Amino acid sequence: MLDLPTTIAGLSGRLSNLTADEATATAHADDSIKIAERNCLGEDVPAILAGQLDSLPPFVRETTRVPLGVYRGLQFGIVLHSQFPTDVYLEGAVTR
Repeated sequence: MLDLPTTIAGLSGRLSNLTADEATATAHADDSIKIAERNCLGEDVPAILAGQLDSLPPFVRETTRVPLGVYRGLQFGIVLHSQFPTDVYLEGAVTR
């Protein structure tokens, strides 16, 4: 019961950050996707992204975060793990 105010404050902060990310995504809805500092048109995205992914090492010794680009104003990339499947992330005020 004593942790309830802390929990509420944490969840309220997360909600504020998610709302900020939603506003960012909405404001950048018409932006092109940026991969490796290059603005990409929709039909070019799969090939350019495939090239970036093909250049990554198949195995890593330690967890490695690899930024790939920007989608709707939010950073995206993958996290390579030594013993687990690869994760995908989208990052603004909150990382998902």
